[in-house]
Amino acid sequence: MKNSVDIVIGKADKPIKKYELCFNIKSLARMERAIGKSITSLFAAGPRGLVQQLDINVTTAALQNGIVDDKGIDIEQAYDIIQEFCDNGGTLDRLNAKIITAINETGLFIPGVKETPPEVVYESKK
Repeated sequence: MKNSVDIVIGKADKPIKKYELCFNIKSLARMERAIGKSITSLFAAGPRGLVQQLDINVTTAALQNGIVDDKGIDIEQAYDIIQEFCDNGGTLDRLNAKIITAINETGLFIPGVKETPPEVVYESKK
């Protein structure tokens, strides 16, 4: 788990509700079980294929397993969040973009920037 992504319902400067979305290995594994396929298979389809696969079931599973909440959220709450997000000016595509960003923030699916070795300084011997 690296960084979380905020899902804001309403306007950014005056939110009605705000949810924190953050994934780790366990939450992604639960999401995979819920949708019946691997997260890797979603991403392997490329950008267009990924977007086409992000149906309401995937969105719901992502919210259920990625929203940071001490009590957790059930499927009905996930549906309510989707509905409320869309009722307040959002779209399913924008919500799914947040989910993709949160999954990418785990660092599990996009290679990190390779560290460059420190520069070696040679001193001349006189």
